[in-house]
Amino acid sequence: ADASAINAQFAQISRQQFASLNGGTTTAPSKPAPSQPAVASNAAPKISTGVSTASPAVLSGHLPKPNVTKTALPSTASSFAPIEPVRADAKILRPNDVAVIIGNRDYKGDIPDVAFGHRDADAMKSVLVNELGFSRSNVIDARDAGQAELVSIFGSKSNNRGKVWRLIDPDGDSNVFVFYSGHGAPDTQSNTPYLMPVDSHPDTIQLNGFPLSQMYANLEGLDVKSALVFLDACFSGGSAGGMLTKAASPVAVTAKMPAIKTSQKLTVLAAAEGDQLASWDEKSGFGMFTNSLVTGLKGKADQNGDKQITASELHSFVHN
Repeated sequence: ADASAINAQFAQISRQQFASLNGGTTTAPSKPAPSQPAVASNAAPKISTGVSTASPAVLSGHLPKPNVTKTALPSTASSFAPIEPVRADAKILRPNDVAVIIGNRDYKGDIPDVAFGHRDADAMKSVLVNELGFSRSNVIDARDAGQAELVSIFGSKSNNRGKVWRLIDPDGDSNVFVFYSGHGAPDTQSNTPYLMPVDSHPDTIQLNGFPLSQMYANLEGLDVKSALVFLDACFSGGSAGGMLTKAASPVAVTAKMPAIKTSQKLTVLAAAEGDQLASWDEKSGFGMFTNSLVTGLKGKADQNGDKQITASELHSFVHN
């Protein structure tokens, strides 16, 4: 298939999603409708997994490479509301808690960039330090992370003692907060979802990606009170910037999102299920999921006014 055919298939996904959100019509609204956030947690309400039972139509052999030219990123001009800089004098309220912020924007080769990956990360770091009281020394801030950097942060399959492990309280008195804005991609043979490092390629993601299940398992293996994971990414092989996966039709790709163990430790809130797209909000200059997440963490998600935001409250706010 040539690039125009692939883009046509990709456009059909968007029309199908709009139809599901607009009572069956395939007419797109004036601005993209956000995908429903997916949640996996004992503390948060459960919703449908969204995993298709249809067999994926995987193409065999080598496909000719389409002639892809990267499109320019949307402007980051002053029309976007400024992000509050991280304050040096911010009060530390969580001295033992650890945060990981990953903003992957600039992908190598012919992979579409993630327009607001860095702004998403900037906004999340500002909220964590200025609003929620994380210590700046306990925030791992990674921009345009490659595979080796993701391994150094979370550890490998056989060893979870990466940077996160080195920062957590040795007596188990830490909470871990992980935020990722960037591409995800499925292995089209197994539909296994991967975080996509900037030096990887979706056609060989099983070799140079970072398995989502590995990150979950390594976090669950830490001696911590809780681990919260927020993913502004999708794992369907497409993106708001264009197609990623060229080895299979995106209409048939449904990533099998890893199950969360029945423990109270790990909570995951994601922008999209395995067969959905994560969208950008070009008015705010953020990922649509991140924009709602940041707003909620600043206090809007506190539905009962008790100055505490639970996973259920945050899920409900972002979902709506």
